[in-house]
Amino acid sequence: MTRYLFLALLSGLAGQAAQAQTVAPGESAATFATVRGWDVFTITDGDKITACRALKGDGADELIFGYDRGWSLIVPSKLSGDTAAASLWVDAVKDDRQVSIAAGFATLELTEIERSAIMKGSEMDLQIGDGPRQTFLLEGTTAALLKAQDCFDGQTGSAAPGPDATTPITGENLGMAYFKDGRFRQRVDGSWVEEDANGIANVYDETERDADSVYLQNTGNGDKVSIDTKTMLISKQESDGTWTTLYQVTGLDQYISPRAG
Repeated sequence: MTRYLFLALLSGLAGQAAQAQTVAPGESAATFATVRGWDVFTITDGDKITACRALKGDGADELIFGYDRGWSLIVPSKLSGDTAAASLWVDAVKDDRQVSIAAGFATLELTEIERSAIMKGSEMDLQIGDGPRQTFLLEGTTAALLKAQDCFDGQTGSAAPGPDATTPITGENLGMAYFKDGRFRQRVDGSWVEEDANGIANVYDETERDADSVYLQNTGNGDKVSIDTKTMLISKQESDGTWTTLYQVTGLDQYISPRAG
């Protein structure tokens, strides 16, 4: 991932005309597109395109997503030092992370799981060190991230390998199911976890898959749960064999490797 050591000047570009702007010795930024309230820029070093970034907001509320065949989340920071502990929440699901600090900005390198959650989510919170927990609305992030990726891949001709975004999610390739304030996530060992704002709430073994659904069993209390990609429902099997809806599914994703345990 590119170190974002020259963002202080880039932050002043939002809303300006599409022309190259010097952001560091040898670096320049040019407007690529504006989409859903986000400004997308091409970053170049001489004749070489090094990254594309989507920017929204200003001052302490500024939020930047960078793409250079990998994803970064970038925010202003007054911290000193090279790194700091951080916590990232997407729709109340928490991940403990670390950020790099440089030139008045903090950079968090996003996993594919986090990138997918941000594109599907509605709200993100970030806390760096002992600082305040800051909330960002994720309106337009799907369009912004897709445009930033299109900006880089389209101009460099080098798309990153990964799941095909056009592949429909079915019971056969399901690896993640989102619901309000939580998600079910498959782990590397094939087991599943249910996560909410407090972290891992339940652990499940996968017992069966078919074309539409994945069936799970709670390793603690034995409860049986199904995730149906057709009805978009997560349901629990009652003692009489009937199924009761637990959650409405808000988003689906494939198995993305590697996954955190």
